[in-house]
Amino acid sequence: MRVNYLGIAASAVAIISLFIPWFSIELWTENLGSTMNFSANLYQLTGTVEGITKSMFLPVWFNISALVLMTATAAGCLVASLINAKKRTLLLGLCGCIALISMAVFAGGLSGSNFAVERLNPGYTISQFPEGTFGLSAENSMQNSYDYSWAIGYGFWLALVAAMLAVISAILSRKKSS
Repeated sequence: MRVNYLGIAASAVAIISLFIPWFSIELWTENLGSTMNFSANLYQLTGTVEGITKSMFLPVWFNISALVLMTATAAGCLVASLINAKKRTLLLGLCGCIALISMAVFAGGLSGSNFAVERLNPGYTISQFPEGTFGLSAENSMQNSYDYSWAIGYGFWLALVAAMLAVISAILSRKKSS
């Protein structure tokens, strides 16, 4: 049996992407008197408001969907890398497509959510945490005007790397079996 090490690498990268933030946002008032940072992994939201950091499970449809799809990608790449059959190429290619679908689901869901809108509402994000978590209520946070910046996190880009590794592995696997 020939082990496909590139497929195993794709699986490892997909697993790592599950534990690294896919999205982050930073908010600050003009005089920097108030700052907030939020980062979203596929399973949790971590917020830092006024120096207090808290995390919570994030049950948003696009996060859960991307989590399931990336987990399937990791498992599929690992299984495909260990089997010795013509189906390896198909399974690795399919895993690459699943990783890309995961990214599209996350990006599409995020762009339509209240987490990443043009007129950002920090009160909405704070309200996702239990009342009093940060010592600042959602209503109080809305009394300030915030500038913000957001970025797609490293977890999202690692999902792209996992997809590319899976597809390259499928192509190389096909050439070796020919």
